[in-house]
Amino acid sequence: LWPISPGRFTAVVARKGIGFDNGKRVYTPGYQRMGLIDDTGQWILPASYDQIYIEGEGLIGLEKDRKLGFIDSDRNLVIDYKFIGQALPYIDRSKSTNYFSAGLAVIDLTSDSLVPPFVPAKKRINAVIDRTGKTVFEFQGYVVDHFIRGLLVICRSEEPYQYEVRNRIGDNCALPSGIKILSI
Repeated sequence: LWPISPGRFTAVVARKGIGFDNGKRVYTPGYQRMGLIDDTGQWILPASYDQIYIEGEGLIGLEKDRKLGFIDSDRNLVIDYKFIGQALPYIDRSKSTNYFSAGLAVIDLTSDSLVPPFVPAKKRINAVIDRTGKTVFEFQGYVVDHFIRGLLVICRSEEPYQYEVRNRIGDNCALPSGIKILSI
């Protein structure tokens, strides 16, 4: 269990096919699905999702059949399941991990897994989407941090490390003369 929308919904992981094999004294493998319950313990979304993302700016991300979509807190589908990939978290240290920041979210279009082996920055493709699901712009690399004061920091290459800064519409923002991002 973990809170998705504090005070309203909690995610539940339902695992099937997992059990204890007395002969081998190990757990047998299975698979898991996620759903949402309300504060009374009633299912509001069945355990049929691959992943559920914490609410950010009123939207909850749902991954089903390796496609990502978003619902609002009233469970209305706001962004259809059209993205193949994962939502990348925005860490707001004053709150929690969200997926929308200042009305925008970053979707990793390259892979459907955030576990090793990782795709190198120069082969990774991401999209920045708005709250309607419209793609604002795409970029190559990976996000170092989400939009802060309207700017997005992106790592374009690991060897050597190369960074760039983009604004909310995707324009490259030149750093002032003499300023270079060496590390994050």
